[in-house]
Amino acid sequence: VENRGIVMPGLNDMSVKVLDGIPRHSYTGNIAEATKQAIGKAKEKYAPDGKAKVLHYDNNGTEFDYTISGNAIEICLSPKHQAKSGNKGAHLALAEHLDEVINHSVEVEEHPDYIKGKDGKRGARINPIALMHRFYGAVVIDGVPCRVMTLMREEKSAATDNGIHSYEVQKIEV
Repeated sequence: VENRGIVMPGLNDMSVKVLDGIPRHSYTGNIAEATKQAIGKAKEKYAPDGKAKVLHYDNNGTEFDYTISGNAIEICLSPKHQAKSGNKGAHLALAEHLDEVINHSVEVEEHPDYIKGKDGKRGARINPIALMHRFYGAVVIDGVPCRVMTLMREEKSAATDNGIHSYEVQKIEV
């Protein structure tokens, strides 16, 4: 699928505040055990008692409410999504800092929610009730500068909250 998104106007005039001081994660055991701990801690913070907290984004003149649900946490921390990041440890380190990352990021693009076909690939069909927003931010995790791409999903339905869809962490190389 070619890129059919809209690049946000005014990007050349925006700046990204680097979110510094995120420590290496403190989870223990193998990657499966550490992931389970990260999911538990993130759910404690963002979706206590199974109900997602409403969070607020206010950056570069844009404001909106969003949630980080328990289901979204499980998806974002799944092995499939961890594999999209350059380092699984860095990916897990952000589990309890997602709101901070999002609040320091800038929106760079919005595009339709393309529906996956039976082959698992996104095609030309569009989900008419959702719009995807791509954000980029910069963080320093355990002394290593990284960029973070966060994908947020905006729902047209008032019954469904806007929320995080996925995120990826990549080391910034000069």
